[in-house]
Amino acid sequence: MSDLLDAEISAEKIALIVVVSRAMVFNVEARKHDARDLERKSGSGGHNKICSDEFLMGVAAEIKADLTIGIRKLGKDLR
Repeated sequence: MSDLLDAEISAEKIALIVVVSRAMVFNVEARKHDARDLERKSGSGGHNKICSDEFLMGVAAEIKADLTIGIRKLGKDLR
C-alpha cells in the first residue's frame, strides 16, 4: 500500500486494489506523512491463534467424546 501511495494513486483505487477500507488507506497515509512506523507493536495480535499440540489434541479428544456438544459450550469449557 505504501508504494501505491508513493505513486499518488487515489485512495479509492488503493482501497479496491488492496481490499481495505478507505479509512485504512487514509490512516496509513497519515502515519507515513508523520514518519511513523507502519508495523504493529511487539506482542500485538496472534495470541488467540497460538495453539500447542497438547491443546489441539485435547480439543480433538473432547469432540470425539461427545459429538453432540455445541461449539459455544466447547469454547466455554476450554477456557
